[in-house]
Amino acid sequence: MANLVIKPEQVMINPINPDIITKIQASNFFEKIIHNCESKFSNIKVIENSSGRFLVFDNFAQSGIIKNKLYNGNVPYINYFLISCLLNPNIKNILMLGMGTGRIANCFEELIPDLERFDIVDIDKKVLSVSQKYFGFKEDSKIKVHIQDATDFVKNTKTKYDVVILDIGNSNGVYFAFHTEEFLGKLSDLLNENGILISNVISSYNFNSDENVLFKSTLKTYRNVFNDVMIIPTIYGDHLFHKIFFDLEEEVMDVISALLFSSKTKISVSKEELENKAKELQQKSNIQDIEKLDKFVGDLLTEEINTDKFKSFRNEHINNPELNSDNLKSYFAV
Repeated sequence: MANLVIKPEQVMINPINPDIITKIQASNFFEKIIHNCESKFSNIKVIENSSGRFLVFDNFAQSGIIKNKLYNGNVPYINYFLISCLLNPNIKNILMLGMGTGRIANCFEELIPDLERFDIVDIDKKVLSVSQKYFGFKEDSKIKVHIQDATDFVKNTKTKYDVVILDIGNSNGVYFAFHTEEFLGKLSDLLNENGILISNVISSYNFNSDENVLFKSTLKTYRNVFNDVMIIPTIYGDHLFHKIFFDLEEEVMDVISALLFSSKTKISVSKEELENKAKELQQKSNIQDIEKLDKFVGDLLTEEINTDKFKSFRNEHINNPELNSDNLKSYFAV
């Protein structure tokens, strides 16, 4: 698969405030490097600072564990994946494409006593060893890691899943090829009847702007494949992250993770219903990583997003010699 990437700078509509850049540069985020290695795919670091321990790919903090008075647990956007438990109370099998620290698998296992299988797929075996040594990740009878290309796993697996998590990218951005109609169609085929695909994509905070081309093209692609798509941007989670690490109340830059919850059947519910379900789960489950779940579901995007003016992503675009990572935005605006 070609390595065409959707870059954060292509998503941005508004420039970064220079004062914010100064504050970030003055932070001690990379305070102490406790592990540093090169893999075939990236430079991998594990760093510690006053707020926790983090997995860093090519100087981009991909995931980790936060320990702070404001928040404890996985880097916030990862715990948004747990919203799937509110949408489907009968989850048995989960597939995660892209490992990170792997800790979210242990969270699901703790949250779902009847969980039968959690498959994790990652192309880099060094990520597995680092996650085991520095983040306490453990395989067990339910959780299994497969070191292989996600496309090969998806093509060959015979298992059907209740939840599939798509969280594959690198320090440069999100891989285009994992968000085409063709690849999403293959993921749809892996879902059980009421299964949910959770995808981590990127957007401007100006969700409905016609300048938000790549997010709207991504959303159109998902809508072409699935019957229902819920959008939950990680607004509250980003606020926590920026406050903890940079003591900032405002947006750091005009890029945010937008989680798409997609299904072949109807899954959309009201924000109030999601918040009530989150509070019920929090009351009966004493699990650290769902302490903010009611705040996370409050980020549910309720405005209608019109994607008529934009092209969807298809495999035919990947090998188009006229298309590259630098002109994606102009290419997909109709």
